[in-house]
Amino acid sequence: MKKLLIVNIFFLFIVGCAVQKPVVQKVVKPEEKAIPPGIDKKTAAFADSLFFQSNVTEINERIAKEYSDQAKFMSDLVDSIWVLGSKEQLSGLDSAHGLKYYSEALEYIKISPEEYKLITDMAKRQGKFHPDVIKKLCRALIKQTSFTYENAIRKNKLNFNYRQLYSRFLQRSFEKLQDRTYLIEASQQLEIVVDHIKNFHQLYSQLGNIYFKLGEWQKSFDRFEQAKYVLKNIAIFSLKNPEVYFDRIEDVPVDTTRLVYFLSYQAECKIKLYEAAPALALLREARKLTPNNEYKKRFKKRIEWILWDEGNIRASEIKDRADSLLIEKEYETAKTTLLELLPLLWTQKTKDEVNWKIARVDFFNLDNKEEGISRMQLVIKHARLDSLTGAPLDSLYQRYFDFYGKMCFSLGTKYLKDDLCYAYIYFQQAAQVVYDERGKAFVQLADISKFDASESLALCKKAMKYDLDEQSKKILYRILYQCYRKLGDFDNAKKWFDQWQNN
Repeated sequence: MKKLLIVNIFFLFIVGCAVQKPVVQKVVKPEEKAIPPGIDKKTAAFADSLFFQSNVTEINERIAKEYSDQAKFMSDLVDSIWVLGSKEQLSGLDSAHGLKYYSEALEYIKISPEEYKLITDMAKRQGKFHPDVIKKLCRALIKQTSFTYENAIRKNKLNFNYRQLYSRFLQRSFEKLQDRTYLIEASQQLEIVVDHIKNFHQLYSQLGNIYFKLGEWQKSFDRFEQAKYVLKNIAIFSLKNPEVYFDRIEDVPVDTTRLVYFLSYQAECKIKLYEAAPALALLREARKLTPNNEYKKRFKKRIEWILWDEGNIRASEIKDRADSLLIEKEYETAKTTLLELLPLLWTQKTKDEVNWKIARVDFFNLDNKEEGISRMQLVIKHARLDSLTGAPLDSLYQRYFDFYGKMCFSLGTKYLKDDLCYAYIYFQQAAQVVYDERGKAFVQLADISKFDASESLALCKKAMKYDLDEQSKKILYRILYQCYRKLGDFDNAKKWFDQWQNN
């Protein structure tokens, strides 16, 4: 294919030189061209110069088309080789196709002897379909394909379709090899296109996507803004009866799906720029416009993410990183990250949440139980409480109360064998907190206080106000039996003895 194409291009060039009609020869230089009446020389010279720059001969158009077709073939070849290289196992047919593609690619790469030798030597050592060989082969073929596209563009600069094809090829090449230089060149090609063709929102959208991948957030935002502008302003031309909207252009229906797509990307750009207010405005507009409930949920979740610390986007990012470390069980690093996050936070609510996470890591994962429970005590002090029940008014703080109560109960249980005084202190602390297992703390306090039957019975009565698990009930019935017997109340003692034995 390549050899035949080169022969054809050479033939066209010779024939063109020999037999082309003297169309170009008829065009005289600017200074020889007659100036129309009433026109000054500078205007005429500029117009004639522009004509020379924009003139593309028939032979150049044909050569450019040949180059473009060749580049398209090479581009498809890159895709085919890459697909085969991504397969874990090749069938017999795959191998046959692979050998054909490999040979065709090498034919193009022979123009660069050093790369050709490097690839063939690698293939001998590692095999033709080894991932490293495939990557090296594709990279070299991408380079040659780029040269071919550039030749097509050079021969016919007025055919902007060649630049668009080249840009798309470079974008696909980036997806394969993650080489930023491909995206940079792709953006440069499209920038030239949009300088001349300004009525396609797809071109601006493509540019916006490229800049987004490059991390050029403001450029990406600006190009999506232009995509929105074009989308809204050409909408009227797609209507069957556009005259209906001539007096109310602002009511022209727009492709909502595309508009929401542009808005969502713009919002992400503003997030990357740490500009919370415009990001929120864009997300809310997108959420309002989209009819897709899944997208509505997604936009709502993103809005909540920004507002986690009242628009402190940097804090939300660090929190996400810490959460990922916790999922990966990298507890020491997660704690360090959370400690670094604390001074960056704007609100007490988020500070309490982060302190809660640190306390959990200390208590349950790093065996820093005292440190964890001390930090947790500071957190629950910030809760606003119900004056009647003592429970926190905010459900988020109820979760903190539950954790603190369980921490105190756990430490109380730990000290039962070693130090009853410490055990009593922690159970007493757990009993003072309104949490889901508070009754168990009263049971343990009653058990420790059996030496004072009256005190123990008072604690048992408090425990009976709560739902208890079966094990706690059994302990409670035993304590009641023992206390009533100690006080000489044998009727109640027998009653609770029976409950204890039957439970």
